[in-house]
Amino acid sequence: MNYLRLAWRNLQHNVRQAATIGLFVLVSAFSFLMLNSFVHTAQEKADHAIVSSLLGTVQVRPTVEKPTPIIDMSADWEAADKLTSAQVQEAVTALNKQGADAYPVVRGNVLIARAGFDPTSFGRKVPSRGATVPAVSMGVPKGMTTYAGNLDMKSGTALSSGSEEQTVLSASIAKQLDVTAGDAVVLMSQGRDRSWRHVDAKVVGVGDGQSLAGFESRLTYLDYDAAVALKGFEQGAATDVLGYTTDLARSPQVRDATFADLSGRFRVTDWSDQGGYVTGINFAYTGIFYVFLTVILLIVCILVVNMVAVVSLERRQETAALRAIGFSRRRVVLLFVAEVIAAALVGALAAIALAAVVGSLLSARTFSVGPPLDAIVGSTFRLSFSWLSGLPGVIAILLLVALAAVHPSVRASARPPAEALSQD
Repeated sequence: MNYLRLAWRNLQHNVRQAATIGLFVLVSAFSFLMLNSFVHTAQEKADHAIVSSLLGTVQVRPTVEKPTPIIDMSADWEAADKLTSAQVQEAVTALNKQGADAYPVVRGNVLIARAGFDPTSFGRKVPSRGATVPAVSMGVPKGMTTYAGNLDMKSGTALSSGSEEQTVLSASIAKQLDVTAGDAVVLMSQGRDRSWRHVDAKVVGVGDGQSLAGFESRLTYLDYDAAVALKGFEQGAATDVLGYTTDLARSPQVRDATFADLSGRFRVTDWSDQGGYVTGINFAYTGIFYVFLTVILLIVCILVVNMVAVVSLERRQETAALRAIGFSRRRVVLLFVAEVIAAALVGALAAIALAAVVGSLLSARTFSVGPPLDAIVGSTFRLSFSWLSGLPGVIAILLLVALAAVHPSVRASARPPAEALSQD
């Protein structure tokens, strides 16, 4: 404490140097706090998007030698793996025991064409108005609305409880087919027996899933009955059973309990390891953030080293006087480092206060987002600011600044007192 008191007194006589160090820390800490909040908000939004639109929190699937990935770059859901209706009921019961809402879904690959298209031609050498568009489809049962919460609807609505076959197309697919809500389309797919099947369906809505890193452009939602017919499944069968919990943190617990309840006869996974390249892209953006932060910290450390070196030269006689009256080299080093820490601490506190004000203002607004960021954060973005989540990073910045001050301080304390006092 005596060192800090003496260091604070010295800072009052060296305002310019102290202000420079404080400014370095303020800029770096403020940048970190804001970027950290942005990255965490985007990551949280992407996680919820994957869960809502594609995965649920827990997935129950058939146990096969080479399981088909749910999300990958190929966007291929052609595999014919399925759960029978009895197995679906067993999986639903097991998930319900863990407090999860459970729904059977049918995934598959489809070709989509405008109404009137000949299902036997499959898009080969046909006019552009009749061209087929490949897509991945997710057949959802009536009552399952979780996917709709992540849809940015361009027109129409999500799937309803009507008796007719329905589909919700992505904006990209609708544009290629030149259709909109209310139009009719033909859905075609190969069933389990490799024969082609088709279903006439009504486009009830056009919309894109948010924060899916481009996967949404090929994603189509169907009603469960249409998906079963295209796949050639019996009623009640499914490719997956998805469980939804309100708390994502409970996913591993629900996964393990469900796996045990099903006696290990099914493949049970949770959303955290099934995000595929969508999660990978989000991790890449997070990595870019930390690389940027590292560059900022390196610049700040270099500036602090240079600043302390300059200060030690300007105050060489003061340092020599301290040595002459009995200060050890260690005490001189501690004094210099304490001065840097005090200035850095003021800068860090100012950064936290400034970030809290700016973060509160930004959190009160919802921003429209354009390409390419909309693929990651969606078409709208609202910052969720928390300075507490960034506090460990601010502490790390202070520690690095303190370490950067050690070397020039040691050099300053090593100068013989007589030599320093004899210089002008």
